Formats: sequence, structure tokens, C-alpha cells
Amino acid sequence: MSKWTPNERANYMARVIREGRDISERDTFSQCLECNDVDKVLQILLEMSQRSPKLKKNLSKYVSEWALHEEE
Repeated sequence: MSKWTPNERANYMARVIREGRDISERDTFSQCLECNDVDKVLQILLEMSQRSPKLKKNLSKYVSEWALHEEE
């Protein structure tokens, strides 16, 4: 996924989060968040959550609260 842009990684994460998929057995987001631009990916995800109630509701189940507050 390192070839994906921050927008593409945020879009992938948003889709998984909105659908409420079980990611406990896989490191679904590890490659999305291990790049040098993790801050950008989280920023985009937060912006998307302001427009999507389902994403906003599920976001804290997938991304730790401290990571989200670091971006605000």
C-alpha cells in the first residue's frame, strides 16, 4: 500500500470503518498507517468523519482516541 496516496489510504480505511468490518485477525490498517504521511491520512479521515455520521460513530472503534486528538 505504500504506493497508495494518503487520500486512497484514508478512503480504504473509511470504507472498512463505515462497514464495521472485523479487523481483529488481520493488520488491515497497519500498512495504511506505517508510512511517513500518517498524519495526513488521519487528517483526511477526520475530515471525512465530519461528513459521514456512520464513519464518525465507528471511528473510535478502529483508531485510538489519542491518535485522533493529536490531529485536532
